[in-house]
Amino acid sequence: MLRTLRHGKRKIGVDVVAFGEHLVAQAAPGDSIGQVSPRSRGTIGTFATTDDGRRVAITAMHVTGARDVTANDSPIVCSIPSRFDDAGAAGLHLDLGTQSGVDAARILLPPGFSIDMRLPTFGDVKGWRWTVDEDVNHSVTLVGATSGRLDGRIIDPSHDFPDLELNQVIVVRIPTDLGDSGASIVDGAGLVLGFLVGFGDGMPEDHRLFCPAGLVLGQLHCSIP
Repeated sequence: MLRTLRHGKRKIGVDVVAFGEHLVAQAAPGDSIGQVSPRSRGTIGTFATTDDGRRVAITAMHVTGARDVTANDSPIVCSIPSRFDDAGAAGLHLDLGTQSGVDAARILLPPGFSIDMRLPTFGDVKGWRWTVDEDVNHSVTLVGATSGRLDGRIIDPSHDFPDLELNQVIVVRIPTDLGDSGASIVDGAGLVLGFLVGFGDGMPEDHRLFCPAGLVLGQLHCSIP
């Protein structure tokens, strides 16, 4: 039985162009994201819309080092890209996230913050779906802030890890690296299946754990357009 989970954390990317006194940013899935203080680095899995119409970026909660953030808590200040990659990146608010049941968080995007829903080197992200038994050995693609594009295969489409407090985890054979945490896996149709958490001690070294998209979106009260 797995008893500890190792988390990835580290690296890059977003184009930022200044016009006069205004900062115009554009980000895409696979770009880096992180807490401002202390600095950290993870990956944007995708973008979504909250139940009340706000735009957010989705990543892994453990990238911040915090256990939970609820509506009653002060938001955690994060940035896109990570301050490791751009020391002057503007602060954004992580207003909701948890490591119980899933490991996921959402970061509010301000008006005028430009996003590209396309997964680099892959194409459009068109929505999400639950994994099913028939997904065993199904090919998936991930773009991480550290690793760039990786292709892998599903080993187990739904497995509970009670010792890790993670439910319906998707186990994938894919060699991610530190800094890829939060990255999404998509199927050939461009549907998001899950978001990278890390890997467990005692697992084969190329196996990774992903929280299912359905549980993540439900916990964060948002949907993928």
